[in-house]
Amino acid sequence: MTTKSPKLWMKKVSTVLCLSLPLFSHYPTSSFPLLLPRQKHVIYTKTKTQTEQENLIRNLRAQNENLNTQYTRILLLLPLVCILPYLSTLASQLSLLSISSLLSTAYLVFSLPSGETGIFFLDTLNGERDSDGGPIKKYLPYLNLALCGALVVLGKLKREEWWILSWLPLGVQGIVLCGKWVMGGVDPGRELEGLRYGYKGA
Repeated sequence: MTTKSPKLWMKKVSTVLCLSLPLFSHYPTSSFPLLLPRQKHVIYTKTKTQTEQENLIRNLRAQNENLNTQYTRILLLLPLVCILPYLSTLASQLSLLSISSLLSTAYLVFSLPSGETGIFFLDTLNGERDSDGGPIKKYLPYLNLALCGALVVLGKLKREEWWILSWLPLGVQGIVLCGKWVMGGVDPGRELEGLRYGYKGA
């Protein structure tokens, strides 16, 4: 049984990456696209009770959590699939470093909240407060980015196929950060609480 070459695996992984990139273009950037016309009327009307508004916000939060769960599973699968091209070259240090980076990315997707990237600047833009997960979760996102950059530099010194493979962990990390940042930007409670209290007592 012959081992498939990295170039053949790269064609398959490139297809996976190309399919992953458009996913978050369809992710709602606010809670309002999730609302049905009647639900929008409930939020804006002054004649609905506060209880109805609270129930609507609760339902929107549940919808958003389900959507985040689906996208998180996709983001978790992506780095695991991208490990496959390196299995045929495990004797190489670059392969081991690349696999370490991809596993770190998968671990961060699994361990951090759906809308949290672990990168302070990105999470601040979304109004997220990084969770206190200890030194591993605090520093691993930055160490992983540094490792991705080092792989790009080292890959440039190797043969052509490694130049392509060396970019893969960085590309996966970029897609994951983008996806989690988009998810963190959608918070039904934060977007709709102001409207609810604006009409409180009306």
